[in-house]
Formats: sequence, structure tokens, C-alpha cells
Amino acid sequence: MKCSNYSTNRKTRRWPLEIFFYVLAMCGSNAYVLYNMYSKAEKLARYEFVKILAISLATPFMKKILKIPNLPDKLKTLIQAAVGEDQEKEAMPPVSVIRSDKLEQR
Repeated sequence: MKCSNYSTNRKTRRWPLEIFFYVLAMCGSNAYVLYNMYSKAEKLARYEFVKILAISLATPFMKKILKIPNLPDKLKTLIQAAVGEDQEKEAMPPVSVIRSDKLEQR
């Protein structure tokens, strides 16, 4: 079975997680088979395919997490490196812009 080559299984005592990890492995294996059957692009190794699949599934969640204001800096930099964006520049405007806004309000 192809699922045993790159396993997503983890040690757990909770049976619902066992089922989830098994279904996750089956979905990854089936997606790889379908990709190879219908893709006109260059064939990828299964490891690379699963890695790209995992990153593409996790990226929207990581972008959502970056919007949390009290996220620790170390975690924020790790997520930004994984997503490949620099959210910090967009999130905080320069000090001169903030001051000019306050002056206009007066």
C-alpha cells in the first residue's frame, strides 16, 4: 500500500484521530495517483507532491493566523517565512502616516 511509504500516522490513544490520520493518508495517496494520471506537467516524486499539497492546504489558515494581533513574534516570523509574505510591513503603517492622520483630525 502506498500509504505506508510516507505515513501521516501519529501515536495517539484517541481512535477518532487514528481514523483521521488514515483517511488523510488515503486522500494524499489517491490525489497523487490522480495527479499522475491527468497531469500534463512534469511528474513529481510522491514526497514532493504530498509536501506541496500540505503547504497549499495550510496556507490559508496560516494567513488567517497572522492577523491575530497578540501573536508571539517568533511564531509570526516562522509563519511569514512559511507563507512567503511580509505581513509586518502591511500591518503597521509608518509613524509619519500615523502622526499626519492625528494632525488632520485636530
